[in-house]
Amino acid sequence: MNFRKNNGFTGIDISISMIIILIFIPTVFGIVYNIQKTNVSVKRESKAVSIAIDVLEIAKSKPYDAVKLEASSDFLTSLNKNYSQSTYTNSSTEESDYEYIYYSLTGEDDEHYQIQIGLQNYYPSSTEQEDLIKKIKVTVFYPVGNMIENVDISTVLQNT
Repeated sequence: MNFRKNNGFTGIDISISMIIILIFIPTVFGIVYNIQKTNVSVKRESKAVSIAIDVLEIAKSKPYDAVKLEASSDFLTSLNKNYSQSTYTNSSTEESDYEYIYYSLTGEDDEHYQIQIGLQNYYPSSTEQEDLIKKIKVTVFYPVGNMIENVDISTVLQNT
């Protein structure tokens, strides 16, 4: 009878398997990291869009004359229920012909959202139509990694 000796793995077998493992493990971890980073980014952007839509819905639910950026207005009183007024300003994104006010929201995961609300009479130079249409613009700033991203949504309110 001829039995072959089976002495186990050789050094070459072990070194080839280690090289294969060292090539694929960083690749897998890189893919998982990028998926997680993208997931966080999409989640925060979705929350920012939700905040902007909520502010616009509050504005649409108020009478036309109540949508003002004055402290006693019904619009800002409603905003104060969900958001807190902020000292944050981002003058680089402010446009002329708009009045601006800032709010903030801190989420449960320590995600800080800054809300920039701009209000403009759509026909500011015309005296006849000055109080017929207002344009409201909501920009929500939120952190993603070490960068600040933003979502910008606007709508027009019409006096009926």
